[in-house]
Amino acid sequence: MYTDDNGIVRFESLDNIAPLQVGLNAAMESISGALDSNVRIWPVADANERNQLAIERPQRPLYAHRLDTGNLERNTGNQWEIVVQGPIGWDYLPARIASGRVDIAVPSGQTQASTTVTFPAGRFTAEPNVALGTRSTASTLINYGFSGVSATSMTITVHRTSTAVTIVEWVAVQA
Repeated sequence: MYTDDNGIVRFESLDNIAPLQVGLNAAMESISGALDSNVRIWPVADANERNQLAIERPQRPLYAHRLDTGNLERNTGNQWEIVVQGPIGWDYLPARIASGRVDIAVPSGQTQASTTVTFPAGRFTAEPNVALGTRSTASTLINYGFSGVSATSMTITVHRTSTAVTIVEWVAVQA
C-alpha cells in the first residue's frame, strides 16, 4: 500500500487483497485523476507563474486564480480564458464578516478605558451584529461591552478595579 501524489491510498499486488485491490485501485485512480486536473484551482502570483504552471501540469482543463488581478482563469488547450474577472467581492458571500482583537489598557488611577475599532473599508453596508469575548479571568475585570456600532466602526469599553491590559476579541456579522 502507498499514497499517490494527491494523498490517495493505492494498493500494490503485495497487499494480499486481490481481486479487491483491482476494484479499489480503479476507484482511487479516478478520484486521484479528478483531483489532479478537474477540481483544483491553483493560486498563482501573476501571468508568468500561471504560464509556468501550464508547462509543469499539462493536464487540461487547468484552473488558476491570479492573485495580482483576482481573475479565475481556465486553460483547456493552448490559451487562457477568464472565467471570473476581478476579485470576488463581498456581494457573492452569504454574510459579511469581520473579526479582530484589541488590547485595552486601563490607565493608572482610572477604572475604565475605551477604544474605537474601525472595520475594513467597505465590508459592511449596514450596522452589523457584534459579539465580544475577553481572555481575562481576573476578578478585577468588572465589565466590558460595545457601543456606537455603525457600518464603519464601533467602540469597545472595559471597566476594571485595577490598571491592566484587557484583551478583547470581537466578531461582527452583517447577514
